[in-house]
Amino acid sequence: MRGFSTLIMLALFAVSSVVGQVPTNIFVTKAEADQILKGNYNPLNYTATQVISDHHQIICDAISNVSTDSLYSYIRKLGTFHNRNSGSDTVSATTGIGAARRWAHSKFESFSAVSEDRLLTSYLQFDQVICGMSEHRDIFTVLPGSDTTDKSIIIIEGHIDSRCEDGCDITCKAHGIEDNASGSALVMELARVMSSFTFKHTIVFMLTIAEEQGLYGANAFAQYCEDNGIQIRAVQNNDVVGGIYCGATSSPPSCPFEDHIDSTHVRIFSQGTFSQLHRSLARSIKIFNQEQYAGVASVPMKVRVMNQEDRTGRAGDHIPFRQRGYTAIRFCSANEHGNADASNLGYTDRQHTVRDTLGADTNGDGVVDSFFVDFNYLRRNSVLNAVTTTMISEGPETPGIQVANNTSGITVTISSQTQYSAYRIGVRPSDSTTNFEAVYTIQDTLAFVVPGIVQGSTYFISAASVGSNGIMSIFSEETLAANASVSSNPGTPTVFSNQLNCNIVGVEKRSDNSAEIASLTIEPNPASTQIHVVVTIHQDRGINNPAFRITNITGQVVYHKAIILEGESADSIVNITGLAAGVYICAILSNREIIQSKKLVIQK
Repeated sequence: MRGFSTLIMLALFAVSSVVGQVPTNIFVTKAEADQILKGNYNPLNYTATQVISDHHQIICDAISNVSTDSLYSYIRKLGTFHNRNSGSDTVSATTGIGAARRWAHSKFESFSAVSEDRLLTSYLQFDQVICGMSEHRDIFTVLPGSDTTDKSIIIIEGHIDSRCEDGCDITCKAHGIEDNASGSALVMELARVMSSFTFKHTIVFMLTIAEEQGLYGANAFAQYCEDNGIQIRAVQNNDVVGGIYCGATSSPPSCPFEDHIDSTHVRIFSQGTFSQLHRSLARSIKIFNQEQYAGVASVPMKVRVMNQEDRTGRAGDHIPFRQRGYTAIRFCSANEHGNADASNLGYTDRQHTVRDTLGADTNGDGVVDSFFVDFNYLRRNSVLNAVTTTMISEGPETPGIQVANNTSGITVTISSQTQYSAYRIGVRPSDSTTNFEAVYTIQDTLAFVVPGIVQGSTYFISAASVGSNGIMSIFSEETLAANASVSSNPGTPTVFSNQLNCNIVGVEKRSDNSAEIASLTIEPNPASTQIHVVVTIHQDRGINNPAFRITNITGQVVYHKAIILEGESADSIVNITGLAAGVYICAILSNREIIQSKKLVIQK
């Protein structure tokens, strides 16, 4: 019987094999994308007609525009390629990894076409024998940054390949929905939504291949970056980010028992060495969520900073980047359906099997009606990624610190990036492996005596800058303060509360649980003459006087009509020929309160 120890050995082999097997002939197929990755471009050539760079507006627009319908459509399509194993068919137009890659490439190009051609889509091609196939391609699209004085890029990634019980089975039905059509859909949706915005740093939306055989696609891209001196500000790996159900097994630390449901937590895995930034980034994301998302989310998410680089005995595509010194973390669902021990005869879970499908047909009508991916949960994880990228890109530089431990106490001095007026000091006792015990904010000073210290105890100290726009940087590497010389009086830690008000920036806050209450579909979008509007009320939660409304960007109502439901839904054709070209907000109302909204682009 293949057990837990076998899984650990396989994971160690997968991680070590990334280093041991070297990809060759690595190159970017689109020369323009290659130059942007290297920072060799003129940002003016990629400037949007309407520059949206305010971080509050970007986040509010992302909250409004990331769509469960889009996520569903990507995942459903990915499931149709039959098998996305990295050694599968590359010639067929409908099945295999080749068809999946070309489809993803074409979707990235279609997103660019409606965003003023600001996305540059390419493949990263490399040679390496994997499952009998010698040539492979990652798929990515690049949104050029507006400032090349700092050429570092941000990568949002997820692997597109799938597998069955046998890691090189190229004929089985490897739908790979949770693992990892969910992460691929997240990456694609963020490319669509975020291509409308302007960021200081270049953002790469990447779909890797051959993750299931040893993280090879991510390793090739990390190798390409290292070989070409490409600086990376952060890597956000998304792998298994849409499921909410716990299997009979799951790789720890994970869910508590079979069939447990969790749609409000996400795990962030990172390497925990205190002298590196990976765990500091994970802690920073937790604060980003508290200050820039949870307060306006229809269903607030909670971030769990995990005390491991990945689940026990497992690995992910953030690791090849970390191995080369790049800051990298992994987003992962709170619950997983299986520990991937598919060769065990008693294994009944979905992960790494033919059972990792879109869902079940419970009434026998041939249509999936019980989904294994929660699209609202996946949407929230998508927005959290967008928030994270925005804060990392638009935030200040991370400071350096010096820590003195003497009879005056533990004193922290900001030693580099001293130009900011405010900083945050994170304090963690040595017996706390994940979260800060306290964070203190200092203003107009570069030195700080840490309060609440217990004599003789050991602490880890780090710091973050706070820019004039209120954005916090990633926390610095930690500095060890061993055996505190003296105790200090308690202080007043910073309380992290919502800083975001989407009403101010033009996107109205939705009612609680809006995504679960109602859905709104608008087609086509962009549109010019008419739109087909479909409204679905999912649950009876006191919806009164439902109505559909369109407002322009100044908030002026240009269309309003009561919704007449037939069962749970209503659809109608709305004539928009009288509306000028521009951006509009479509909304479902209940007693004049917005319960769901989407952006509509009208082109003439």
